[in-house]
Amino acid sequence: MDKARCADPNRAVLRILAIGPARREDEDASLVRIPGTEFLPFAQLTAERIHDLEPDVVISPLVTQQFDCLEVAFLLTEAGYRGRYRALAAMLPRPDMVRREVRSSFPEIDFDVVLVGPAARSAGN
Repeated sequence: MDKARCADPNRAVLRILAIGPARREDEDASLVRIPGTEFLPFAQLTAERIHDLEPDVVISPLVTQQFDCLEVAFLLTEAGYRGRYRALAAMLPRPDMVRREVRSSFPEIDFDVVLVGPAARSAGN
């Protein structure tokens, strides 16, 4: 993964690595599996797993009690990942500040913050 990663237009499924807690499929029968998506707890995020999964994009919450986006970006960089990383947040007063900090600390990664939820929809109006 030394080269910049980008989605292969010939591959049918985009590979997404979602970092953080996720329900197991056997816990909720109504949970729909997203093709090409692998959920991985932060504690299991290793260079070996990143290489094995070869994600086109990595997503995670911006901040949790266990980790934040800077820690994820650090581990991705250490693993040689050079692709897209998107951190999700429900509310963030100055997302541009977070973008600048992560991008300046980890310029190898294509980082952005994605605002989700009701606050994000109202901010777009």
